[in-house]
Amino acid sequence: MNKKEFIPFLKTISDKLDKEEIEHEIPFCHIDKIDFNNILIIIPDHIQSFDIGKIFNCTDIKEKEGIITTTIDDFPVDFIKSSTENWYYTFFYYSWNIMPVLLDVLAKHSFNLRYTKNGLKYIYNNKTIDITKNMKDIFDFFELKFHMINNGFTSDYMIFNFIASSPFYNTEYFTMENFEKYDKNFKYNKLYYEKFIQHKPDIEGEKKTIEEQIVYIDVCFHSSKFLEKLSRIQLKDEFPKLKDKDIIINPKSLEELKSEKEEEYKKSRKKINLRKIVDKTDDDMRFDIE
Repeated sequence: MNKKEFIPFLKTISDKLDKEEIEHEIPFCHIDKIDFNNILIIIPDHIQSFDIGKIFNCTDIKEKEGIITTTIDDFPVDFIKSSTENWYYTFFYYSWNIMPVLLDVLAKHSFNLRYTKNGLKYIYNNKTIDITKNMKDIFDFFELKFHMINNGFTSDYMIFNFIASSPFYNTEYFTMENFEKYDKNFKYNKLYYEKFIQHKPDIEGEKKTIEEQIVYIDVCFHSSKFLEKLSRIQLKDEFPKLKDKDIIINPKSLEELKSEKEEEYKKSRKKINLRKIVDKTDDDMRFDIE
């Protein structure tokens, strides 16, 4: 639908949700968006697919991982379920079209992280380590100006330039293969990615070794106790029969080791060796999120 057709259609959906007293919000899109081929609507997590199907008499409806996928009047509408406490995060996570996918690609390839609808995470050998749900801290970590998420983007090109402003941006990360891999709505967003590929700047930003990535993540997200959690997981992997109660991690020792490696890095600017904590390569890490 073009914008002229789409706005009345969207108002009809919103009016029906209001009538049923279902709180809802529609994530922002960039201002000059003209054509619409799908829409996302955030709803409370207690709403069931049965409720949505009954309200809209959907021709097609299914639910997976907290997302109710529907077709209403031949138009794809996804209802994103969110708790009250995560409402703000969910709203802005799904705002600005392909922004979450661009940041996810950047996070994965620069720091082995994943930017998800449930926060920033580190995936290690099928284990997930929660880093933070604080969106400002996430954008600050990648040195992206968070006020833009609130202020908004006038065009898709402004979104492209925004992600490329991170010092960790590398052109090689942003390929059609990666976009298709990480975007569940790739078919709806393909045109954006084609334009991104066409206009993306040829930049090779800062790259860190795995050891440097680990130190940097732990320093920036100290309250997550990332290094301690990673060490615990690795001990369990090395000694499968070891019980949780028998695993003793000395935070002081980790802090001392981290400070020591940070100081070495500042002095030498050479590769940090944290093999006592991490003895894995890129091939050992999986980043698929169900």
